[in-house]
Amino acid sequence: MKTQFVDLEVQLLVLKYGHNRVIEALSKAKGVSEHDIQTALLHIEEARTKKRKGRKKSVSEVADIFAQKEPEKAAQIRVLASRFENRTFLPQMKDVRRFLIPFGIDPKSLKSRNNSAPKVFEELSKLSPYELDEFIAHAPSSESIFSELANEIIGDPK
Repeated sequence: MKTQFVDLEVQLLVLKYGHNRVIEALSKAKGVSEHDIQTALLHIEEARTKKRKGRKKSVSEVADIFAQKEPEKAAQIRVLASRFENRTFLPQMKDVRRFLIPFGIDPKSLKSRNNSAPKVFEELSKLSPYELDEFIAHAPSSESIFSELANEIIGDPK
């Protein structure tokens, strides 16, 4: 709790006096050079970046990256991301592979459905708004692969 207050107070100091002035005052208080403080801050930021890189991004985080790059398609990309997460859009790995093949992506390079999300949303972001609307309007199959197989065996006309 105390660290939150310290963080807030430092943010207020930076807002009030500016980053350089706060660094200058800190260097005087600690008796070290401004350069040493700047270097220490860079090392802290690099360590934070490495930690963030190690964590996998969720599907919605991946989709948000592409939605920010293509703001006119952002709503459509987010709808498809939600459907991807709840498995109503490209519900199985085979669907993801089939979707990405026309874009020149080797299906063997795709290891899992969630790990394929960056490639899926990269390709979706390249499509026109009309094409994205087509994906959104397409009613997903409510049948599982097993029920489809059973229907084929039984000879169900569906």
